[in-house]
Amino acid sequence: MTSFILKYSYIFLLISLLIFTTTSCSDETDPVIPPSEHFEPEGWIVRDATTKPILVVWQGVIQTTWNSTSVPDTLYAPLNALSDHFTVKFLDINKNIIDPPADADHQFGWLITDPSKLTIIQDSPTDWAFHLKGLLNGITTLELQVLHLGHADVKTPKIPVIIL
Repeated sequence: MTSFILKYSYIFLLISLLIFTTTSCSDETDPVIPPSEHFEPEGWIVRDATTKPILVVWQGVIQTTWNSTSVPDTLYAPLNALSDHFTVKFLDINKNIIDPPADADHQFGWLITDPSKLTIIQDSPTDWAFHLKGLLNGITTLELQVLHLGHADVKTPKIPVIIL
């Protein structure tokens, strides 16, 4: 009888933990603060200081041509120096360029596969722009992200980065 009670107490505890430890956007039901919207663009454009696209992602795929023009499918980072200034913009369903979200709930984020080889430097932590800085010669990958309340709403595929 005791093992029966312990068994069901354990199951009840597990179910309770699963219910109360869920960490997702569904927890945006604060009656004082309205829930913020997810940002779900169809694509990404990383542009250089001249606004020329240096990387385009459309519906989760890195593009090699954009508007009939060839675009790289790889980023380059100089060793022990800053790259050009890169700016992040987005694409809507009609392939129009749109600005990043401006509210405090959304931030620019990234994930570097091998952070011993590459780092990102921002001029301002609230800016959707960055420089790449190579730390070691080689290749790694970079995933750009739109962070929403601490988790990624949307992200790029892993972008190859060559450090020279």
